Amino acid sequence: ESNLSTWLNVAFFEETPPYFTMNFVVRPIFSSGLDYIIGSCGFIVQEAGVNLSLTALHVLDELIKIKKIDVNESIKSSIALTEAVEKIDFYDVTTPNWMLHHLGHANRMLILPEAKLHEEEPNSSNDIAVFQLENLGQLNPGTLAKNIPLVGENIWLAYIDLSREKKLFSGVVVEVTKDVFIYRLKKSGMIFKGSSGSPILNKFGEIVAIHC
Repeated sequence: ESNLSTWLNVAFFEETPPYFTMNFVVRPIFSSGLDYIIGSCGFIVQEAGVNLSLTALHVLDELIKIKKIDVNESIKSSIALTEAVEKIDFYDVTTPNWMLHHLGHANRMLILPEAKLHEEEPNSSNDIAVFQLENLGQLNPGTLAKNIPLVGENIWLAYIDLSREKKLFSGVVVEVTKDVFIYRLKKSGMIFKGSSGSPILNKFGEIVAIHC
């Protein structure tokens, strides 16, 4: 509450939104034996020649509960989760019958020893999951930004809403910490159901964060 007035006093300014690339934001399905769960959102990046899919760790919460894995426990639990996730398929959720529109897949979840669930600010930067792709298939990777945005900079949440339309929702950065930044939406009262794991972009269309 002490920060609220400061956050509200950061002004918006009009700026042209970045380009929203096709087959960049995806709907993941995580498979483990006969079990599978449909994730909310994820996105594709290419870093140092390696193809990756990033999302929020809590997107896998249902599978974590099914497999009874305490991911906050130790490195052993992180390994157990990576072994449980046998395959990740990515789909184009913007199309009707999206489960028939397979774009690519990953076979390996990377071990992130510091990844944790349900941590409050400023530690929500640990809410992350990463998967490595052998090839891109029909997927289009985005570019990671080199710098975190500053207070007062515009950002955009790249999100596929319930109408299956690709949309950029604008906001302004109101606070920055070492690993996390907080932003205020331009339009208040908006609820983004199933938006966890979506990328947040700067004005150049570069990825600056994962929406948690």
